[in-house]
Amino acid sequence: MPRAAWQGACMAEIVNLNRERKRRTRQAEARTAAQNRVVHGQPRAERLTLEQATLRRAALLDGARLDGARLQDSTQLESTGPIADLEGGADA
Repeated sequence: MPRAAWQGACMAEIVNLNRERKRRTRQAEARTAAQNRVVHGQPRAERLTLEQATLRRAALLDGARLDGARLQDSTQLESTGPIADLEGGADA
């Protein structure tokens, strides 16, 4: 076979196997990182803003609470209901 006929047609691309392995590893790590970003949620600044808003709302609710209201509600919940009736709760 003449040299000019097979020279460009049958030759494969030369690949550095170490570079190819590292490229595949980087791609796999990038996919894993993208999945972790979705799973583990929000950026830190957004998470802190949400936590501060939650604390502000809790403080606002605590400030509006009447004195002793929490104590009365919890005792009423403990002494009423179907379980208290079976155990001989406040009515027995």
